[in-house]
Amino acid sequence: MKLLKKLLKLFIAFWIFLLSLPFLLYIPLVYNKNFYRDLIIENVYQFTDYKLSLDKLNLSVYPDLHLNLENISLSTKEKEISILQLKELNLDLFFIPVIAGGKLAVDDISLKKGFLDIPAFLNSIPKSNETSESEEKPNDYRNILELIHTKIRVKQILIEEVDLKIKEFHPSIYHNVWLNRATISYESFLDSKFSINVDYGKTNLYLKGSLGISPELLNLESLFFELECETSNIPLYEYSHYLKSFPNLSVSNSNVFFKILSQKKQNTLLIENSIDFRLNSISYWKEDTIHRIGPITIRGNIYYPLLSKKIETKNLTLNIPNLFDVTLNSEANFTYTPVIRANLHSSNVNINSILDFAKTFSSQTPVPNSGKTVSQKSENNLKLYLDLNYFVNRILIEGLPIYNLYANAKLKNTTLDYALGIRNFYSGKLSLSGEADLLNGVSTGAYLEIENVNMEKFTTTYLGKKIIEGNLSTYIKLQTDNQYGEKDFLKNLTLTGNTSLKDGILLDRADILYPIRFLNKIIPAQDKLNTNISRFNSIEMDFSAKNGRFKIKNLDLSGKIFNANGSVEIGLENPSEDIRANLVVSTSIAGAGLKIPMVYSKSSYVPFSIDKVWLASVYTGLVVGGPVGAMIGSALSEKADAALQSIKNKSKEQLNGN
Repeated sequence: MKLLKKLLKLFIAFWIFLLSLPFLLYIPLVYNKNFYRDLIIENVYQFTDYKLSLDKLNLSVYPDLHLNLENISLSTKEKEISILQLKELNLDLFFIPVIAGGKLAVDDISLKKGFLDIPAFLNSIPKSNETSESEEKPNDYRNILELIHTKIRVKQILIEEVDLKIKEFHPSIYHNVWLNRATISYESFLDSKFSINVDYGKTNLYLKGSLGISPELLNLESLFFELECETSNIPLYEYSHYLKSFPNLSVSNSNVFFKILSQKKQNTLLIENSIDFRLNSISYWKEDTIHRIGPITIRGNIYYPLLSKKIETKNLTLNIPNLFDVTLNSEANFTYTPVIRANLHSSNVNINSILDFAKTFSSQTPVPNSGKTVSQKSENNLKLYLDLNYFVNRILIEGLPIYNLYANAKLKNTTLDYALGIRNFYSGKLSLSGEADLLNGVSTGAYLEIENVNMEKFTTTYLGKKIIEGNLSTYIKLQTDNQYGEKDFLKNLTLTGNTSLKDGILLDRADILYPIRFLNKIIPAQDKLNTNISRFNSIEMDFSAKNGRFKIKNLDLSGKIFNANGSVEIGLENPSEDIRANLVVSTSIAGAGLKIPMVYSKSSYVPFSIDKVWLASVYTGLVVGGPVGAMIGSALSEKADAALQSIKNKSKEQLNGN
C-alpha cells in the first residue's frame, strides 16, 4: 500500500512538472520582453548568410504553443538584397498529446501579406564545396517517415496574399505570381489535401486535390490522388511574339480557358484525365479581310498507365466551328515498334475553309533556288504500325456537300493498305481501295468503284444545271510506281476500267451530244422529240491509260433514237493539243441503215467534222435524188442553218404530193 502511494505521488509530481514546464519559458521575458526576438535575429545572422529583421514576436505556451511574428524581412548579408517580406507569420502547436504518446498537432502555420523573390533566394543559396557524398543509411528515411506518419498532424498550412517574384520570361509578358491563397492539410500519409489559388497577370489558376500513399510500401501502385486544375482567361495576345512566323494570324482578344481532372486509384497504375479546353476566338487574314473562328474546344479523356509507354484516348473531341470537328478514340503503344490504333469521327468538315486557314501557317518567305538538283532518294527505315479508321458525316467542298465518307488505313512500316469511300453518293456508292509501298517513293495499286450514282442530282449540284440523267457505274484499276525525284506522276501510271450509264438523257449542254444534235437538224420538225431524242438505254466505255496516253477503246451508245460507236485517244502530257476521236452515228429516223462517220477536228467550228469520204457518198446520193439525200446534203453545206427551213418545206411538199 505504501508503495502504491509513493508511485501515485511520483506520477502526480511528474505531471505537475510537465504542465509547469511551459511557464518556465516566460521567465526570460520578465527581464527582456524582446528576448526571443533578439535571440532569433542574432542566430540567423550568426549561422546563416542572411539578415533578419523582425518588429514584434508574441509567444504563448499554454494550453498550446502560439508564436506570432510581425513585419518580417529577410535579406542577404553582402548586397542586402531583399528576399522575403511578410506582414505576419503564425505558428500554433498543440503539444500536450505528445506527452501521452499521441500526435503533435500543428493547428496552424500561416504566412500572410508579403513577397518572396524566388530568383534572389535561389542565387543566395551557397554552393556546396563537398566532393564526397556521405554514407547512405537506408533505414534512416523509413524511421523518419514512420515518425511523421504516426507523430505529426497538420491541420492547416496557409499562405495568403503573397507576391512570388519570378524570373522575367519576356518583356511583353512580365508578371509576378500573386498567391491569393494556398492551404495544405496533413492527417497522415493516407490523407492529405491542398488547394491553391493564383493570379498571373489577367490569368487565374486554381488547383485542388487530395492524395495519399502507403507508408509501408511507398511505391507508385500504392499512390492515389484526385486533382482538379482550372485555368481561366489566358490572354494569347501577350504571347503573340511567339507567333511572329505567322503574320496572317491574329490573336487579339483571344483567351484560353481549360480544366483538367486527374485521378489515380490505389493499387492501380492508371492515371485518368478529363480535359476541357476552350479558346474563345482566333482570327486570320485572307484577301485583306479578317476572318474570326471560335470558340475552339478540346474535350475528352486521356488515360496513361504509369511505368508504361502507352496512352489511350476516349471521346477526345476537337471542334473548330466552320472548319471541322473530330472525335478521337485511340490506343498507342510505344514499347517496341510503335503501334497506334485510332478511330475518328467528324460531323462536318469544310475543306475550303481548312485550306484558307492552313495558308496562315505556311511560310511567307520563298526559298531561293540554287539551281542545283538535289537527289531526294533516301532509305526509309520507318518502323510503325498504324490502324486508322475515319468517318465523316458531311464534308463541304466549294460549298457543295458530300455525305457519309469513310477512310480506313493500315500502315505497317512502309506498306499501306487503304480503303475510302462515300456510302451515300447521290443515291449511289463510291469506294477506293488499294495498297501502297512507301519505301523510297510511292508505288500503289488501287481499285475505284462507283455504283449507281444519280447523274441528274450530281450535275445539278456540282455543275449548277442538269445536263444528264441516268445511273452511272464505273470500275477502275490503276497501278503506279512513282519514285522520289520523278516530276511527272502520270508517267508511270497504268490504268484500265470501264464505265456504264444506264437509262438516261443527254441534255443540250452535254458535249457528247453533238453528233445527235447534228442529226437533229436534218429531221423533219414533226419527227423531233425534243429532249427525248437523246434518250438512251445505255452508254458503255472501256478505257485505259498507259505510257502517258489515255484511250477509250470502245464507246458504245445505245439510244432510243440514235446510236453511236467509236474510240478516243488523248495524250496526257498535252491533252488540249494531242487528241483524236472517231465516231459512227446511226439512226432509224432519217433513213434505215444510215451511218455517219465523224472525226475530231480541233480547228473546226464544232467539236466534230464529217468524214470527207462519207460526205462524197452523200453528195452522190443527193444527185440521185430523194428527200433524205436532200436533207442531209443541205445540212452539210456551209449554210446549213439558212437552208434548213427551205429543205424541210420541200420535203413536206414532196411528201404531201405522194
